[in-house]
Amino acid sequence: MKDNQMTITTEEGKQVVCKILFTYVSEEFGKKYVVFQPEGEKEASAAIYVEHGDGSGDLQAVETDEEWEMLENLFDDYFSSESGCDGQCGNCDGCDSEECECQ
Repeated sequence: MKDNQMTITTEEGKQVVCKILFTYVSEEFGKKYVVFQPEGEKEASAAIYVEHGDGSGDLQAVETDEEWEMLENLFDDYFSSESGCDGQCGNCDGCDSEECECQ
């Protein structure tokens, strides 16, 4: 990973450049996570990042519903701060949903 980008290889062998939205170290789960968005896509995803001693690393699938819930909450917080939404409209929880009138 470098310059807020990484390249992943799909199961079909296609290389996809992804923007790294943020990384997170969870003390609760004892893991590092990376949240990323493939170029040209609107959807984002997350993976466990396992770093090797030489500075390289591997991605592994997020394993549990509890981890996904934690990451979804972080993701919502990230996009709330990016959109400038503060949740003050009373129609949302600080997200960029269609109900949000803060934007």
